[in-house]
Amino acid sequence: YDRPTTPEVDALAAEAIRFTDFYSTSSWTIPSHASMLTGLFPARHGASQERMKLDNEFATLAEILRNEGYQTWGASGNPLVGWITNMTQGFGWGEFWDTWRPRVREKFFEADRHQNNVGFRRFLAEAEPDRPFFTLINYMNAHTPYMPPEPYRTQFFPPEGDLEAALKLSQANWTRYFVGEPYSADQLAELSGLYDGEIAYVDHSVGDLVDALRETGRYDNTLIIVTSDHGELFGEHGLWTHVFTLHNNAVRVPMIIKPPGSGSGGSTDDRTGQLVDVFPTVLNACGVNGVSVAHQGLDLLAEGDEAGRAGVLSEYYFPSQVLSVFRRDELLQSVIRLAPYLHRLRAWQEGDHRVIWSSAGHHECYDLATDPEEENNLCPKGAVPEGYVADFDRLEDAIDGYAEGRDPGPVPTLESVLSDVLSSADDETVDALRGLGYLK
Repeated sequence: YDRPTTPEVDALAAEAIRFTDFYSTSSWTIPSHASMLTGLFPARHGASQERMKLDNEFATLAEILRNEGYQTWGASGNPLVGWITNMTQGFGWGEFWDTWRPRVREKFFEADRHQNNVGFRRFLAEAEPDRPFFTLINYMNAHTPYMPPEPYRTQFFPPEGDLEAALKLSQANWTRYFVGEPYSADQLAELSGLYDGEIAYVDHSVGDLVDALRETGRYDNTLIIVTSDHGELFGEHGLWTHVFTLHNNAVRVPMIIKPPGSGSGGSTDDRTGQLVDVFPTVLNACGVNGVSVAHQGLDLLAEGDEAGRAGVLSEYYFPSQVLSVFRRDELLQSVIRLAPYLHRLRAWQEGDHRVIWSSAGHHECYDLATDPEEENNLCPKGAVPEGYVADFDRLEDAIDGYAEGRDPGPVPTLESVLSDVLSSADDETVDALRGLGYLK
């Protein structure tokens, strides 16, 4: 990237392994985190845009490692990575903190330090020194609303831009882009500048975490993984944020692994990987090799696995989580503009071919060798060219194989959309989701 947004992560990568061809399993928080924590694709674990909760039947990294004697601690700035979505399986009471909650933010307040980091530093100070620990830390940045603190807020903002207007636009409900007027190129550039400031703020916080490990003498024998659950769009394909899409802008993510000890400094790994691979990678690195938990990932640190993944599978289900933003009268008024997005999506990428299947028949085919930005759809009106039929067949085989018999059921309709995420939500969670644009 031509902007120096990540000096701290770059420094960590200089002592780690950077995976150059890495992907999420979806373009949204819940299915992606569920895949990372269980080693299963959304087709199997079922936590998706339609069903916003991880079932208890699936074992998570925290559960397995806790049973192996590990101390567990976690923090999340995102309400959708927490108790309400059951992502906290394996963390005991007082071991996972919703740092988006005002009272928790107050508890972990320190000037110029992220609440996640304050909590983590306190955990390290109190942790048993002779017991290993597993930690999950989620930063809501970078995510709408784009409001990083200074000096990051203005670090990459266009000098000729209108900062106050951009901040206001960032806080507007993101559905406005799809049912109102699309943003201008200048507005998207200003929002992108704020987003880069958010990345720089997260980068600073990651550096502070590394410092905490060094200061306590734990850095050398700690496995550190830095990754993301999805990307972000700023007008590409006519889209904004990370909804309604499985293009690589939204599913290709960073992956940096610093194994315990030294010897892998600054290396790159060009094998294809996905977030499901975090599960076996962590367990094997921790010596938990005999665990009888089925998963669908590959050990990213295993030697001799030159092939990596044959293809990349990503899934996006009917956008119930988007429709829950609207009041019913608004939804009916906006249905014509939203209609092109009301379908399930599945994508398969193998070699230079990338195909996106749509339950509504709006299929897409791309040749990444000549069209890396996926701008030229080779499936006019959904008709699949002969050279891409085999890719759709492999996509169908992958879904059938990874689903392991789980039936997602019929595609929802607009009338049937009900978000079960609210059934167990407290008022504070509802308010936070509303503030982030997930509810109205």
